[in-house]
Amino acid sequence: MTSISALAVAALLATNTNPQFEGHWGGELDLGPAQLRIEIILEETDGSWSGELVSVDQGNARVPATRVTVENDRVIVDLSAAGARYEAELLPGGTLDGEFHQAGQVFELDMSALAADTDPEPAATSDDRDQEFSVSNGDVTLAGALRLPEGDGPFPAVVIISGSGPQDRDMTVGEHRVFATLAAHLADAGFAILRLDDRGVGGSDAVIPHHPQVIADDMGAALDALRSHPSTQGQCVGYVGHSEGGSLAFLAASRSQPDFILSLAGMHASMAETLIEQGEALVRASGGGDADVAAQRAVQDVVMTAMRDSPVGEAGPAIEAGLVEAGLPQQIAQQQAMIWGQAYAQNALDLDPASAMQAYEGPVSAIFGGSDLQVLADNMSARVSAARTDQPTRLRTLAGHNHLLQQESSGLPAGYTSAQHAISPVALEAIEEELGALINLACQ
Repeated sequence: MTSISALAVAALLATNTNPQFEGHWGGELDLGPAQLRIEIILEETDGSWSGELVSVDQGNARVPATRVTVENDRVIVDLSAAGARYEAELLPGGTLDGEFHQAGQVFELDMSALAADTDPEPAATSDDRDQEFSVSNGDVTLAGALRLPEGDGPFPAVVIISGSGPQDRDMTVGEHRVFATLAAHLADAGFAILRLDDRGVGGSDAVIPHHPQVIADDMGAALDALRSHPSTQGQCVGYVGHSEGGSLAFLAASRSQPDFILSLAGMHASMAETLIEQGEALVRASGGGDADVAAQRAVQDVVMTAMRDSPVGEAGPAIEAGLVEAGLPQQIAQQQAMIWGQAYAQNALDLDPASAMQAYEGPVSAIFGGSDLQVLADNMSARVSAARTDQPTRLRTLAGHNHLLQQESSGLPAGYTSAQHAISPVALEAIEEELGALINLACQ
């Protein structure tokens, strides 16, 4: 549930030009037991190149390029925040023949140009009604955008909490801007919406969180700031959390006392439980059988045991050694150790969301995607219901919707970037309805 990236701010440097490199590229990084989908976005402006890597299967984590070098038919994308570099040659057929370098290892990574965006919602993601907004939590400052409805207010309001891995304020997935689309719809419906760049992304400070409670405290500070803003004047203010953000909303509630919580495809099990359920669902949806599921579970057990048995922040060597002993190639073991040996992952592994859900007394609504393979709707709905037996709780599942609440029936992560909408019109209407119901329960 962590990302391929460390955190950094991009530095853009001028180099040679070759307009054929400009655009959105995609490919798969072969890690042996799994393939990691990678996208790279390259842009050229007045001879200066900028770039960004998107790790689609790791929460769409984004790593800004620190330097993009274009020399004739070759490109080098330096990603110092992740300790990585991508080097590629542009072939006559318009594909990139490349290598991904990280942690002393080299992985083949060929990329093809991705199709142009077909999302028919450019007006919904327009920024002309956004106000820049900053939130301070101790020594850390988060940058974001506040979208307000037309009129004078005061307005009911929400803080959007993103899921696993560092996300920008828009939750950009390929060419889709999920949170920007959501904010635009909800502002038109009369809600004030605050969305933020996570730590180390966009304009926010690059201070790596070591525990989910750190992010929850950031969101508590955000809700306090929004509640005191002139546009709300203490009106009904709550959280909308997506994926892990659904769980973080409950962790934040003890500090900030939100009037309500709306969870979207929320992760309401421990990370360990979620990864096991998610892993089996993805393997089976990709055509795997019982043996494939068992093989993946064995690898997961090795990684999780090492995480539990190692001091926080020091699990990497144990993970690597365990995976090598289990038969994985050294370079794959190293890659997995980098991902899962982080302090945040260790602290999050067995954190149980049930107690936080039980402790929160305000009204809650949870919307799940019926085709979601990352957060299984039936399993998570049952956990929410069990934790909140005597508290006001609404549960809703949207048939044929994936983890991003797009209408995409396969549920596979490959559908996130190719779906027609950033978030489906059906889901937008459902979210609006649930927010209205929550506000009526909490504040009327």
